[in-house]
Parts: sequence; C-alpha cells; structure tokens
Amino acid sequence: MADARAETEALLTDKPQFESQLEDALAIDEANDTWTFDDIPLDSGAFGELVSRGIVEEADGEYALADREGVRRALDGESDESTADEPATSVLDSVPSVEVDRVAAAGLAGALALLVLFRLIPIGSVFRGGDVVLSANDPYYYRYLVHELLAQGSNPFDLSVLSSLPPGVAHGEPLMVATLWWVSALLGGESAVGGVLAWFPVVSAVVTGLLVYALTVRVTEDKRAGIAAVALLAVTPGHAFRTGLGFADHHAFDYPWLALTALAVVALVGRDIREQRTWAWVGVLGVGVAGQMLAWDAGPLLLAPIGLYTMAVVPSWLRDGQSPLVAGAPLLAGVVLGTLVAVGVHLGLGWHSTAVIVAPVLLSVGIAALLSVGEGARHGGFGARSVAAVEVVGVVVGVVVLRSLVPAFATELERGVEFLLTTEGIAETTSIVSGDLGTFVGPVFLFGFVLFLALGHMGWAVWASYRRHTPAWLTVGVYAWYFLLLSAIQVRFAGQLALFTALFGGLGFVHLAAWVDLASVPTPFEPVDKSPKVSAEDSGDDELEWPERRQALYAGALGLGVGSMGGLLTPIRHSQLTVDNSMYEAAKFMREYSAERGWEYPENYVFSQWGDNRFYNWFVNGESRSYGYAQSNFDEFVTSSDSREWYERLRNRAGFVAVGENSLSSGGQTGTVYDQLWGDRFGMETKHYRAVWTDGCDSLRAFTLVPGAQLTGPAPANSTVTINVTAQIGRESRSIAFETDIGEHGIYREIVPLPGIYETDETSITVSENDVQNGVVRSTFDGEGYAHWSFNEGSGEWAYDRVGGRHGQIHGAEWTDQGRSGPVLSFGGKDSSDFVEAPMKSLQEFSISLWTYPTALNVTENNDWREILHTARGSILIFEHTGNISFRLPGVGVDRVYGSGIRTDRWQHVVITFDGSVRTIYLDGEQRARDTVSVGDLNWGGRIRIGNQFDTSSGHGYAGMLDDVRIYDRALSPAESDDANR
Repeated sequence: MADARAETEALLTDKPQFESQLEDALAIDEANDTWTFDDIPLDSGAFGELVSRGIVEEADGEYALADREGVRRALDGESDESTADEPATSVLDSVPSVEVDRVAAAGLAGALALLVLFRLIPIGSVFRGGDVVLSANDPYYYRYLVHELLAQGSNPFDLSVLSSLPPGVAHGEPLMVATLWWVSALLGGESAVGGVLAWFPVVSAVVTGLLVYALTVRVTEDKRAGIAAVALLAVTPGHAFRTGLGFADHHAFDYPWLALTALAVVALVGRDIREQRTWAWVGVLGVGVAGQMLAWDAGPLLLAPIGLYTMAVVPSWLRDGQSPLVAGAPLLAGVVLGTLVAVGVHLGLGWHSTAVIVAPVLLSVGIAALLSVGEGARHGGFGARSVAAVEVVGVVVGVVVLRSLVPAFATELERGVEFLLTTEGIAETTSIVSGDLGTFVGPVFLFGFVLFLALGHMGWAVWASYRRHTPAWLTVGVYAWYFLLLSAIQVRFAGQLALFTALFGGLGFVHLAAWVDLASVPTPFEPVDKSPKVSAEDSGDDELEWPERRQALYAGALGLGVGSMGGLLTPIRHSQLTVDNSMYEAAKFMREYSAERGWEYPENYVFSQWGDNRFYNWFVNGESRSYGYAQSNFDEFVTSSDSREWYERLRNRAGFVAVGENSLSSGGQTGTVYDQLWGDRFGMETKHYRAVWTDGCDSLRAFTLVPGAQLTGPAPANSTVTINVTAQIGRESRSIAFETDIGEHGIYREIVPLPGIYETDETSITVSENDVQNGVVRSTFDGEGYAHWSFNEGSGEWAYDRVGGRHGQIHGAEWTDQGRSGPVLSFGGKDSSDFVEAPMKSLQEFSISLWTYPTALNVTENNDWREILHTARGSILIFEHTGNISFRLPGVGVDRVYGSGIRTDRWQHVVITFDGSVRTIYLDGEQRARDTVSVGDLNWGGRIRIGNQFDTSSGHGYAGMLDDVRIYDRALSPAESDDANR
C-alpha cells in the first residue's frame, strides 16, 4: 500500500489543487466500504487521474481507496514511523535518482532528428565554398548589424556595447541582435558571424521542439502526443522554413520565448504560491515574458494571450469554487517579475521605446484588476457570467482611459492595429487564406495536413474549458485560436501558430491511431471508469512500452500519411527562400568587378528588386542595412520609358543594376526600361546601361552605368544604316544588330554601352572598355584638327563636329542665315541661357579658332564681360566691354592674358593658342597678346560650352553670332593662324 501513498504524495506535490477533492473522497471512503463515481464530487478528469495513479481501485464492481490510511497520512503530511529506525543516509543517498523513460527518450530523439533534418535541407545553398549565403533578404540586415556591433567591440565580456545599440536596433530586436553579437564575439568575432546566423535558426528549432514536447506532455499527460507533436512540428512548412538553416530572421528567435511562456503559464495552473517549486515556475514565466518583450518590438502581441487567458479563467475559477486571487497569484507574480526585468533593461540599456515597454506594465495591472474583480465577485456572491460581463465593459473603459492617460501607448497600439490590417505589398502581410490558392489550399502550403488535424481538438479544448474547469486546456486553446486569428490577418504569425497546431495535432494523431486500433485512447479521452490496470504508455508519468513490430509499421504508415504533405512542401518552401545559383554568381561577379576597379560604397551600390537588395549589397559592398531606396524606386525604374532620365538619377547613386525575369510581376511593356534591358540587344538602346554579366540560362543580368562611347561618322543622307557588333557580356559572347536612321545632314550618331567591334557595310570601329567607361568619341570622319563645328546645318538640335565627332547639343541658340556665307548660330545674351555643349577631353596643348559677330559687349558697369568659351573647370575665352579679348587656361587658376580690338556688329576672326608654356591671342590674323606661364596639367572637366558659362544664371551670356569653331590639339604657328583667317 506504500505505492498508493507515494502516488498520493506525488499527486499533491504536482497538483496541490487535488487536496480538497482527495479529502472529500477520503470522507466518503471512510463512511462506505465501496462507492460509485456518482457518490463523490469529482469531475471525470480528476477521477481518471486517481484511477490511473492507483489511488482508487475497483472493488466488487464499485470503487474504493487503495490505501485509506496512506491517503490520510499523505493529506496530513505525516512521515512513516519506520523512518526513525532507519540508518542515517549519506549526502549522495539524498540526491534524487533520475529515471529515464527509454522508449519516450528514443521517440523524442527521433522526432528531434526529423526536425533537424528538415531544417538542414538548404545546407548546400547556404555553405558555398568560403561564403555563407543566408536565405532570403532580411537576414542580411541582422548580419550587417552584428558586424557593426563587433566593430564597436569584439570582447564578449565588454557589455558596454549593449548600451550603445543603434536606435533602429534598440527599438527593434535588441535582445536578438545582442545575443547574436555575444555568441559571434565568443566564437571568434567577424569570421564567425556568418556561421552563427546560419545555425541559430536550427538551434532555435531544437529548443522550441523540446519546449513543445514538454508543453504537450504536461497538458495531455501523454508522452505519445508529445513525440507526435514534435514530429508534426518538424514537417510543418510554415515553421520549418522560418527555422531553416540560413534563415536568420527574428521569428526564429521569438519561438522559444513564446513556447517557454506558454509552458510556464500551464505549469502554474493550480499551484500554491507558498511552495518553492511554484516560485521556480514563476521565475520561468518572468524570463519568458521579459524575453518576449525584449526580443521584438511587436512582443506585446505575443503577450496578449496571457491577458485573454486571464479573462477566461477568472470566471472558470469562480465556477469551480476557487479563489481567483489565490489561484492566479503565481501567474500575476510571473508577469510582474518579467515586467520588472523588461522595465529595468529599458531604463538601464535604453532598449525599446517607452510606448512599447508600457505593454507588460499594463498587462500586469490588467491581470491584477481581473483577479481583484473575481475575488470581489466571489465574496459578493456574484456568478461567473456577471464577472464576464464586467470584464468586457472593463476592457472598453480601459481602452478609453488608456487613450487619455497614456496617449503614446494608445498611438503605438493604433499604429500596430493599422499595420496588421492595412499593410500591403509584402508577402508576410498577406493572410494564410488569401491569394489564388484559396481558403483551403493556402493553409495546406503552410501547415500540410497538421492544421486540419488540429482544428477539431482546438475546438474541443475550448468546449471542454467551457463545460468544466480545465485551465491547462484553456491556456493552449486561447494561444492556438489567438494565433490562428493573427495568421488569418498576416501570414507572418503562421510560425507561432505552428507551435500550438503541433500540440493539438499530436493529440489528434494519437486519437486517430486509437480510432484505427493502433494505440490506446489518449489520456484526456480515457473513460472515467477505466480500470486502474492501464498500460504504462497511457500516462504522461508512466513509462512507454516498445510497440510491436506490426503496430509500429502501421503507426509509421499513418504518420507518413499525416505528415506527407508537409514533408513534400517543406523543401519547396526552403527553395523559394534560398538564394539561387544565378544570384550568387552575379553577386560574386559584381564583388570582383568592383574590387578590380577599387570602387567603394556607394560607387558599388547594387540597384535591384527590393526583395533581393540586401543580399546583393552585402556581398558586393557590405552595406545591407536598408532596402529603402530600392523599395521606393525600382518598380518605377523598370516601368519607366525614359532610361536616360534614370541614368542621370542613378549614375552618382549606383554602380550596378541587377534585373531578372521576375523583376516585373506583370511582365515588361514595350518601350519600358525593363523591356530594353531584358531585350535581345541587352540594353543597347538605353545607351548607358552596360551589360556586364548574364547567367548561362539568361535568367538574370547585371549592368553598370556608363556614359557610353559615341560612334559617329558620315553616311548617305536620309538612309538607314545597320550596325553589327559581337559583344562580350561576362562569359557570354552575344551578336547584336541594330539600325540607325540617318537624317538630312548625312551623319550617324549612336551612343553605345558595350565594348566590341562595330561594323557597317562601309566602316569598322573598335570600342574598348575605356571608351564606354569614359564617354570617348569614336568617329570615321576625316578632317584636320581635333574638332570642327562649321554651323552649316542650318536646322536641328545639334551642331555636328565633322572632324572628331564631338557633336555639340544646342540649347537656346537659334539658327540664322545672316552669316558670312550661310547658316550660323545666334545667341541671345546676358538674360538667356543660350549655349552649345560638347564633350571635350583635357588638351594640354591646343588652339581654338572661331568667327564672331558680337552685338553687345557691355552688361552693366559692374558686370561687364561676355562668355565665349567655357569648360567645366573654368572659362577660356571672354570678350570684355572695353574690347579686350581675355584668354585663361582651364582648371589651373592662372591669370588671364588680354588682347585688344574686339568690336561689335562686325565679323572678326579670333585665334588663341597654347603650346604648354606660351599663350597667344590673334585677331584677324594679327597677334594681339602673348605671355609665358608655368602651369600644371590643364583640366577641362570633360565638357566645353560655346556661348555661356556652366552657371547660366550669372548673366554673362554671349550676345551675337558665331561661326566655324575649330579646336586643334596643338598650337598653331603664326602662319597657320593667319591661314585659318582665310
């Protein structure tokens, strides 16, 4: 009979709420030799507990206590008389022995192995040579942050780093980032970061699996359900991909805290706060609450089920005749402890905003208020329904009061609700039942069959809690239905829901196995009059037995059927998140390309679809903090029809543009930038996007932004010329052909972004890498000098250089026939922005010849010059109101040399020369000035303007006509200068 007494003591230790029920049973047993179930005031669950433990046994078709005296002694807390005569024991003898259920341990180990196996599916995609390639996009944000923290301090014991987290981290996921920093620092610093981030989701999955097992066994009192729950969690796609190797997102860090908190709440059910073991679980709950709050700025969402559970359990305590204040004290103590820790860290380290940290404070106050209301109702004789009504009214009043007393929290709450209900455009913000897959198929892709196996038992848990007092089932029921609701709003909560669908699914699996006679009925569904001679596997406290071979095979087949869909879909979910080989190879190429040229961020910024942006930029430049620019601009970029405008916007902002087949969800429309970059000509028509890489199957292309080389030369007027080029793009050689229309002036002009040999029927031009990078002009003109703008076109927007091909674009200046012998350009003067702009390299020796017909020289008394030639690095030629010709060397800051004689309203010929040391000015063939200077390299800034400064608002624009402007890359002799006048 000692066993019955020992079982009674163990029961009272684990579940002290049974004390009053045992006392009632003892009183009835002392008054009657035998009795029936209807004779005692126990519910079926409590009675089944007594039977399964052997405290109650069958006797002549009825029941009786197996050891009446032992139960009495256990209730009185008396010790055995024989213990006084026992010899003293050693310290070692007092250490409790640990008994391991080998069958349960083997089953759990197998389930955990399955869980790990399904998390390691992406291993080949994550570890590639010397690179750790994390999955998806967001993990590179955390990778960047951990590296930044290690740059501040790599000593794991230098905790000052924790108080200097960047605001985005301190108010986002501070505990997660701090933990990853500490582990990385402990394991070797920056070299360990990639491995730490890759493996931490798998570690999280194992820890979560163990906690789910413990939670399931504690609630169901059935180890088989616990093992099944872990196995089902292993093949739940919505949890597997978020805890897969390499998917270092914050969700994986949240799951253990959630499971630990739920386990602690269940463990505190029915415990006496005066017991030492109760305070251990209070501490666990405090750790869980604090961890949830500090891990994520949306942590309050994960704490909400505790408040909902309290609202539901207070009326249940009243129905069961318990004191809500006494029964709920451990729960309140745990939440308060967690709140104190979270508030302390907030005050000490600055983690989270005040609005966020107020949440656990309000939860603590709310629980205390609910317990007080319940206790008041108990003493006032009010029923459970009255309390429930008061709770609902109290929530409404509380929200109103909250808005006035704590407006910051109310604002944050409203922002969170708005984010949940209205956010669009991100995959995580869709519902599990939204999209083309529909209400049924959508959840299958996230849960397999597990959700549908669990739903019935989730409903049963709520119903059972309504019909009788079952706080443990109420707890997990509230958690499960709460996260189902959140998942129906946003799919990001499917991973949290998976913990509880695994629990109910595990119970459902054992129930299903019992239905097909492969196992006994799970403990929660055992009949209340079940014989105490139960199988050892039927109790969460008893050891399991090895199943027979046939039973094991059939159970395994049943498990394969239940988990088959999840097992098939989990690898698919992993593959959707891992970085494919094309993206990885493109990133490696851009990294090497950038390194060879010595580019630094932002020179090597990668502009891409925002969902890939952090990955690319981490590997190319290490800057993966934000994808904001890509998110705001990339869609507009690929759908734009103006590639030139985007080139101007991007050329000082990005080094690469990555475009793939999936860069436009709706497909590229004709004429868009996407259509041009993805077309057969590899962006040739954009003129400035140079294709530098494409994969073997041409599903991804990388471009750099270049000025492009200019091809130009003579061609038959009003004709069409076909140009062919064989271009090298990465490892691929591509043949491209395009046509160019020749206008009335008989000149073709094309800007090309690709190096190669460009051939027409008449000519062949070789374009080098340097040419496209630096905007070099390659022409087939045959003429004297470096450039010659004859201004003989008489129409159009271009002044053509028929020597070097450096055509000038006309801005504002107008064609006129009042020239010396034909068309010339007329410039408006000081209040206009008339000019001709052309590309120009920095000549170190040069001569410039032009014909000028000024109509005005003076501007005002204090603003008295006119710009004739101006480079991007300073002026060259100026006419002053005094009639002086001013000549300055560009980019070196040397004083001007002046020559006199310029007049208005007449054609005059001006020549200036510089041979590296001597400057000379000629007017109408006569030398008007000459000096010797000592200078460094001249800098023309890559461009020249005829007729105005680059700052056209200065009011020094040229007024008059210009004709026949020539530039030579040498200094003309006096005789040549005189010849140019003729």
